[in-house]
Amino acid sequence: MYAEQPGSVVVLPPVNTSTLPEASDYYLATIAEPLTATGYTVLPAATVRNIMEQEKLSDTESLYSLPQETLAKYFNADAVLYARLKQWDVTRTSLLYRLIISIETELVSTKTSEQLWRYNTSINIDLNTVKSTGGSVLSLLEGAKEEDVDKATAEAIAYALKLNTKLVRDLPFGPEHESYLQDQNTELIGTIPEKSILKQSTQTK
Repeated sequence: MYAEQPGSVVVLPPVNTSTLPEASDYYLATIAEPLTATGYTVLPAATVRNIMEQEKLSDTESLYSLPQETLAKYFNADAVLYARLKQWDVTRTSLLYRLIISIETELVSTKTSEQLWRYNTSINIDLNTVKSTGGSVLSLLEGAKEEDVDKATAEAIAYALKLNTKLVRDLPFGPEHESYLQDQNTELIGTIPEKSILKQSTQTK
């Protein structure tokens, strides 16, 4: 990561194995903000969608199977961020509700196809302590009345931003950050997945 020093990142749609189909949209709507704050130039999501449409790449599996040099040609970015949304689940024990969201990510160079960074993290929220939001979050999984959808979506996006902000805490600072190349000895907070996301995607085909 420090040797290659990528400056620009394209965020691809995630593989979503959670129970919430909309989780992919919440991830994509919130990942650019913390990445930019960490010092990276992030290709706008609308641009990524347009390129996918032009190249007839309609699904995540198609994108994840492409060689990095092809992605470099399409998106003109130094690195590609792959992701797998593992959980967006509400668990219930007696009268207690908890929201668990977990993700694993992988940053790969478009120049060398080398893995630059790989990480996973999660958040665990006690919905009983956020009574104003608990019902709306549950409605995303259980089906909501039309008038509750906007509120539920806003709250879900807020949780996705919290997840992504926690995720990039362990990503080395990019060239636009004032602490660039000064964090080599920073202790990591999350955990490193045992398997590459790309290998897992290939195995599930």
